Parts: sequence; C-alpha cells; structure tokens
Amino acid sequence: FGCTVPVCAIRFDCLEELVVDGKNGIMFDGSEELGDQLFDLFTGFNDHTQSKEEGKLEEMRRNVMSMERWREHWNKCASGLIHSACVNSVEQQRQRTKWRNDGVMFGAVVIMVGAILG
Repeated sequence: FGCTVPVCAIRFDCLEELVVDGKNGIMFDGSEELGDQLFDLFTGFNDHTQSKEEGKLEEMRRNVMSMERWREHWNKCASGLIHSACVNSVEQQRQRTKWRNDGVMFGAVVIMVGAILG
C-alpha cells in the first residue's frame, strides 16, 4: 500500500488485518484464481466503453489512498509505547547509577571513619 496501489496477495492467516478483499486489494489461493481476478480487474481498462473512474481497480485505488498511512499508524500505535519504554529505561539506568554512586560514597565514608577511629 506504500505506493498507494491496491495489492494482489496470496491468502494466509492474518492477511485480513491488512487486505480487505475487494476494497484495497484482492486475495487469491492459487494462480488460476489470480489470473481470473486480474482479467476481471483489467477488463475494459483500455477500452473507451468504461471510464477509468468506474472500474474496480480505480475504486480500490481510491480506497487505498484514503487508508491511514504507515507513519500515521506508527505514531498512533507504536511510537508512544516505544518512547515510554525508552524513557523508563533511561530513568531506571539513572537510578541504578545513583544507587551505585551512593554505595561507593557510603563505602568511602565508612573507610574514612574507620581510619579516623582506628
């Protein structure tokens, strides 16, 4: 869909998440079915009896162009999650560093007190 062109895709589990058969592409199970579908899509394509805007291919192209683009979908769904995970990870790293530094400082104070008292 990145090129705003309908797709012809071999049918497999979960494909319906991307391809809505007949709306933004076509799904097929084998070469014969694909051939029939392509023949139907291109029938009248270069014929003056049907305007380009009336064909199934053009209808699917309009549907694809109205779909949410990849970047928009990414920003809506994944970007915030990944950003939150990174921010949390950086904050956890800062906390570990602080604890480590506090531990080193505490150890140095104990050694100094021991040396003074000892």
